[in-house]
Amino acid sequence: MTTLLYVVSVGVQAVGAFYYPSPRELDWNSSPPGQLLNARLWDWKDTQLARLVRNGPRPLGFGGFE
Repeated sequence: MTTLLYVVSVGVQAVGAFYYPSPRELDWNSSPPGQLLNARLWDWKDTQLARLVRNGPRPLGFGGFE
């Protein structure tokens, strides 16, 4: 069980390191426009991590990161 939690935590950190931030038009916080944020917090089909993985890794130089 400890190994599984370790793998999941490293995976989440890798997504944050290599996939965040998304371009503004694909960002979880801003699209789709007009949808209530509180309702989106409980939507298990469109989580922030899943959206980042679907959008793919950020391009080199995007967001001020090289």
